[in-house]
This record gives sequence, structure tokens and C-alpha cells, in this order.
Amino acid sequence: MIHTNHHSDFLPIDADRFAHQLWMPDIGLDGQTTLRDTRVLVVGCGALGSIAAWYLAASGIGTLALSDGDTVAIHNLHRQVLYRPDDCGVKKTQVLRNRLKEFAPFITVNEYSAIIADNADMILRDFDYVVDGTDNSAAKFLLNDVCAKYTIPLVYGSVYRLEGQCALFPMHSNNVGHPTTLRTLFPQEPNADAISDCAGSGTLGTVTSMIALWQAHLLIAHRLRWQGADVPRLFLWDMKTMQQTSIALEQESVYTEKII
Repeated sequence: MIHTNHHSDFLPIDADRFAHQLWMPDIGLDGQTTLRDTRVLVVGCGALGSIAAWYLAASGIGTLALSDGDTVAIHNLHRQVLYRPDDCGVKKTQVLRNRLKEFAPFITVNEYSAIIADNADMILRDFDYVVDGTDNSAAKFLLNDVCAKYTIPLVYGSVYRLEGQCALFPMHSNNVGHPTTLRTLFPQEPNADAISDCAGSGTLGTVTSMIALWQAHLLIAHRLRWQGADVPRLFLWDMKTMQQTSIALEQESVYTEKII
């Protein structure tokens, strides 16, 4: 174990477990300590949130909080691969918390019920980052607006069939004096009836898992201040044609029709 002089000395760095990250000049002991001291709220513990949470825990994020009001269902399992058939009917946050603690017993994992307008401010303001794993526009815009209010970086992700997209919104003011947010992508909130979720449109587990991994990576890159990580960009994938594109969001609004 490596003990540091930071405020959370009760949680030392496991040099054996994180050896391959400690060797990296881009992480090292200082970076690993930064990850350990980071508090992340994952909202939505389905195909995106559960995988993002797993890899954030694996990287050494010290505190994770999980929010979801759903229970595990059999039709989740093809893409929500951390859940098992015998988990069906059990709250996702409970199952995921137990799996994370088994995998990484040194981290703190807390549970919240679904985040709604009445409790969003009180919950979100205590975290360094929010990961959006939700599948409906109302929840996404709620998270966006509260994160913008408290300048909390938001890691957005969404999937539609074989297409996916993600972005990290740092929530600081850009060159025109206001933060780049989800409302930069969608100047007007889409009609909820026009937005399909996984249940209504279908998707593939490899697509959701890839977007979730990118969400986790964007958060880590931003937390460690890697070059370019503070510039908001929208990353888009078409997994049928294997094409990837990215769009800088500082300069103009972008509207994406299919997915939010």
C-alpha cells in the first residue's frame, strides 16, 4: 500500500492493483490519488451506467453513487451484462453496489432512488461528476440543467439501435460567455413521444458497452487534465458502417435527430 498526504489517507493506493496505471506518466501516483479522491454520481444503472460505473471503479475512482428506480428484468441481460438471471426482480442499484464492492472493496458506493426535480439539486451538488445513463429526454435535461447550475461536469451518452453518441460537458463558460451543455445540441427539448429508448427501438450490447466505456474514459481524461479533454466534443458512432466522427461544440449548436 502507498499512503499519501491527501485528506483521504484512510484510503491508501494499492500499488499492486494499480501498478500498470502508476507506471504511466499520464497517471502516476498523483493521478491515481486524484482518481481516488473523486466523487461520481451515476444516474441510470442500465446498459450505459452499469458499465461506466464498473470501469470507473476499476480505474480507482474512490466514491461512486448509483441512482436508478428500476429492478433487473430478463430482457436487460443481453446488454446489461453485470446482472444475472437470478438478479431479476431486485433493484439495480442494490445488485450493482454489491458487485462493485466485491470487485473493488476499497471504494465507497452509495445508493439513491430515482432522481427527480424535487431531489436533484440536493443530491447532485455533492459530486465532482455526473454520468448520464438515463434513457429519456426529461431526465437528461434535468441532469443537464442542475449540473450547469452547480458547474458540475456532465458525461452524456445515448444509443439508438446501432448508433451511439457521447460527450463531456465541463460546464464552464465558453468563448461566448455561457457553458456548452446538452442544450447546445438540442436548443429545444425534443418531444418525449418522438424519442425512442432501448425498449422501443432495440439495440445491441456491444454498442451500449462501447458508449459506456467512452463515457468512463472521457471522465478520467478530464479529471486528469489530459490535453484537449476540457474542450467539449460530441463523439458519434455508426456501428453498422464502423464510422466515427466528432464535432467541436464550442462554436455552434448541433442538432441530432434520432438520439438523445
